[in-house]
Amino acid sequence: MTTQPTEGNATMIVSERHASKLTVAAVGVMTTVATQRLLTFGWKAVTGRKPPQPGDPEATWTGAVSWAVASGIGIGMARLWAQRLAEKWAARPR
Repeated sequence: MTTQPTEGNATMIVSERHASKLTVAAVGVMTTVATQRLLTFGWKAVTGRKPPQPGDPEATWTGAVSWAVASGIGIGMARLWAQRLAEKWAARPR
């Protein structure tokens, strides 16, 4: 037996979709912030200095490129993992 869509359950379906998308986006943002802090902490632990800023004339090219590569890969991988996990969580049967 199938249930005919009514205004009430159609609204519920739309609300669940929006909630899932918002959850995935929020997890992505939180993961990015947490990963950035973790990478900064790790950089300070290894080098003894803050990560180089893009416009800093004192920063070496090697340091700037190393930071760009490390932070890009770290944040990209963390967001990929978090978004896949959030999508799996949002798609689970209820």
